Amino acid sequence: MPGDFTFKKDLGFVLTRFWGLVSDPDFTGVYAALLSDAQFEPGMSEISDLRLVTSSRVSAAALNQVAGMTKSKLVSANTSSRTVIVAPRTLPFGLSRMYEGLASSGPQEVRVFRTLQGAADSLNLRPADLERILA
Repeated sequence: MPGDFTFKKDLGFVLTRFWGLVSDPDFTGVYAALLSDAQFEPGMSEISDLRLVTSSRVSAAALNQVAGMTKSKLVSANTSSRTVIVAPRTLPFGLSRMYEGLASSGPQEVRVFRTLQGAADSLNLRPADLERILA
């Protein structure tokens, strides 16, 4: 599966990563596993690294499904969360912006950036520090 997640509890967030060709089952599978993982705490922030995504077959339906799963988890826990996505390539960036729009009706704040600089600024980090976190 061209995607995974890692908990960075010492930093207070979860890191999701995708690479290569990402399809609907890859995308929804990572988030289904993440949201059901015993280490997941509703309300924790997420950094999503899409810098290595070369192509995507993720549909609007899959984006909506993940937004709905996340919203349901957060609403049931009566909390909100923040997601920062780094997506330099056009297709992953566009899909991430679609996800940002879908998530905007719920308790998840999503911000999408093409560069590490933008994402780092959003997180009040230096780009080099964010690069080390993503490594």
